[in-house]
Amino acid sequence: MDISNKIPIQSKLNFDTATHQQIMNLLNRIDTFNGKWSVQELDESVFHKSLRKNAIVAQIGSAMRLSGFMLTNQQVEDWLSTGSATTACSDMSRVMGLYTSFQQVLDHYSKMPIMESYMHELHYILLKSSDPTSEKGAYKHKKNEVVIYSNESIRQVLFEGTDPQATGFEMEDLLVWTNLRLRRQDLHPLLIIATFMHEFLRIHPYQHGNLRLSWVLLTLIMLKLNYGFARYISVPAWVEQHQASFKSALSSHLNHHDRLSDWVLFFLNALIGLINGLEKDVMNFKKVHIALNER
Repeated sequence: MDISNKIPIQSKLNFDTATHQQIMNLLNRIDTFNGKWSVQELDESVFHKSLRKNAIVAQIGSAMRLSGFMLTNQQVEDWLSTGSATTACSDMSRVMGLYTSFQQVLDHYSKMPIMESYMHELHYILLKSSDPTSEKGAYKHKKNEVVIYSNESIRQVLFEGTDPQATGFEMEDLLVWTNLRLRRQDLHPLLIIATFMHEFLRIHPYQHGNLRLSWVLLTLIMLKLNYGFARYISVPAWVEQHQASFKSALSSHLNHHDRLSDWVLFFLNALIGLINGLEKDVMNFKKVHIALNER
């Protein structure tokens, strides 16, 4: 397989001056919040536990709907709370697979390197209960498409994933590049994360379950790089609410010579929007707490 014409990953991050400044401002805002949140998170409380529960429900609900399984967050919460299903058993099996994958990351992220074997393991966990006929824990052998579903359950194809014959090569390139950047610390961590997410979705390495797995991998890498607020937010919920922007940003490399400017800006602005919401939740909690103490 000739991959000599493939653009090096690092070259995709060449930004013009205005975009670079915009990105730096967003990174500074996120890192400032993360520093404050890391201190605040040490104060474990019922409030923090509630935030984490809401986040995992939102993660799973939105991730399922974006992948074409029209479950409500309430249905997801009911299953997580009681184990009882009020909808199709196969859909609940998919919820169980996604929840178990997330829990594996949340419980063991510090011991999980960003390696092919661990990705295969998470993919296997994701699909083992719901897709008995699908290949699990192995890269695709047939062509596939990058697809997203609207809130009206309309299926939209964005572009084709990488050819199966090139998938192993491109995933190896991505994993080597990611780990090299992390080891050398020569690129901002959030730019590494954004690039990994885009390239994973562009390649679409598995036959099925790529979009759902991408959210799990995003949580894994963010936690490994000390962005602890990842436990309290739902990027898929943001994507679900901003689908047009997501689809445009994810596909923008097709029209911009593989440059990732639009995607990086979308990803960072998504994090900004989510931490703004998290700050509002904290502020509202403090107001209620103060009001109760004054009674």
